[in-house]
Amino acid sequence: MIFRNRRRIERKRQIARQSCMARSDDPNALPEEDDPLDRTVRLPPNDCSLAGTVQQGRDMMFAQLAGVNMTEADFYWAMFHDALLEGAILARCDLHGATFNDANLRRADLRSANCGLDNLGGSTDFIGADLSGADLRQANMAVRISLARS
Repeated sequence: MIFRNRRRIERKRQIARQSCMARSDDPNALPEEDDPLDRTVRLPPNDCSLAGTVQQGRDMMFAQLAGVNMTEADFYWAMFHDALLEGAILARCDLHGATFNDANLRRADLRSANCGLDNLGGSTDFIGADLSGADLRQANMAVRISLARS
């Protein structure tokens, strides 16, 4: 299962690289609908637009959310693969079953975040995630963590 997810992520990266190289300099050219870079969530530091929102199952792959305040947001089963969440505030968020594979969570605030088991018994995954200095005090944890990269 992990190997299959890894292949899927690598395929999305490959598609993203190819679409960057194939972009036209024509300002009237329409972006391709399947371009993952066009769907990447990018918010400036201190943005609060995701705080308290429901984002269940949302695809946040490659998201650029460094320093963003997402306090009390519902990210049940959300996918944060390769996301930049350095210094993000995820306090009191619902992260049941969310995946943070290869995400950067350095100095992120995860206080009282619910990383417990989801309704199907799945855990929150931090496979290869950088949790250096992350604040995990009082977090309800049932997670799968792996520091090995394949």
